[in-house]
Amino acid sequence: MLVAATSIVALFAAGTSALVLPRDECADVREYQNLVQSAPFSPAAVMATSFTCTSTPEDNCELSKGVGHSVGVSWSVSGSIDVGFDLGKVFSLGASVGFEYGWSTEDESSQEATVICPAGGIECGAQVTSKLVTITGQTRIPPGGLGCAGDNDWHDFTITAPQKETNNPEDQAMSFSACLMSCGSAQYPESCDVAYGGTTGGSIIPICPSKSTAPCQGSFGGTCGTVPAMN
Repeated sequence: MLVAATSIVALFAAGTSALVLPRDECADVREYQNLVQSAPFSPAAVMATSFTCTSTPEDNCELSKGVGHSVGVSWSVSGSIDVGFDLGKVFSLGASVGFEYGWSTEDESSQEATVICPAGGIECGAQVTSKLVTITGQTRIPPGGLGCAGDNDWHDFTITAPQKETNNPEDQAMSFSACLMSCGSAQYPESCDVAYGGTTGGSIIPICPSKSTAPCQGSFGGTCGTVPAMN
């Protein structure tokens, strides 16, 4: 009887040691395969500040107050699983398979800048274009789950992240520039001639991607032209 009891206790101990408790954080146990990185791409420009400045006919003006932008990392997974991503692990795996472009694994990347509005009596805002990359592949919670819920099948995923900044100006995650808010004001009624001068059917700087972009207030070629407002 003593031997039997000892055996039962041993079996119970062995069984409890095999139990795996449920986990709330499972990003570190994810597995990844078939990683592919896109070339850098840029979505449409957005406004980088609500402030504007107006140049004079002879001198430019500078926009620096509030000129900045932040871009975060986002991801999506096919199916219904949602247990987070270990971005550092994906970054390391990408480096091991020869990813060409660096990318940020931070929750958010931020930059600030100063932009110059050209002379001519035009009102300028500041716009920013972000440079992003995508990483695609498959991910799963490994068989057995290690305490994590999931179906253990491979699921397609996509990560979108800012390109990582380097000392090369062409590799900056964000690019800031002046953009045209309005021209032809009462103070500088001929400024639309400057704003649209020297080009064919376009302005000397991009039109601001803002619903606040104002129509021309003065003269252009004898009649008042307009700065096309964004929808």
